[in-house]
Amino acid sequence: MIEDYLLHHLPKDYTYHTIEHIRDVVKQSERIAKKEKISKEDVADVKLAAWLHDIGYIWEPNRHEARGAEYAATILTALNFPTQKINKITGMILATKIPQSPKNILEQIICDADLDYLGRDDYASISLLLLQELRLKKEISEDDWINLQHSFLSNHSYFTKTANATRNTAKAKLLASIKKNLKK
Repeated sequence: MIEDYLLHHLPKDYTYHTIEHIRDVVKQSERIAKKEKISKEDVADVKLAAWLHDIGYIWEPNRHEARGAEYAATILTALNFPTQKINKITGMILATKIPQSPKNILEQIICDADLDYLGRDDYASISLLLLQELRLKKEISEDDWINLQHSFLSNHSYFTKTANATRNTAKAKLLASIKKNLKK
């Protein structure tokens, strides 16, 4: 139901914030959650938050986390979810706002899943999709893009033990490679 809605309503000109990105965040959320040994109920909640974390792009890209959390609260209330669960899910969605500031392990998991690609072999292809999407709003030179990536990666930290163990080495290599491309 949610996947279908996203597939038909996310902006078609977006190249990064797509159904593929959301599916990847769901997959990585589940992977990290299981490695972190959280309960099955919490795994399900993290996956639901992952499905909804970028839904706000449909209506308000600049406030997509807040708009997505509002939408999630509305539909989960209509589905008679308990208030505590709604707050947990909307908290996870809001935690993905950059700069990320998760308050608990579930929020840490979704934050790490959302930026999992920063420490993966497919970083280059995924970051190009982000660059294409950003260029829909304004022109970004190659040098500006390299500087932006350097700054972002330098200031980014994973939160969970799992993400730190599985993604930090590749992210450090990537950052070293980007540093070589910086104009002096």
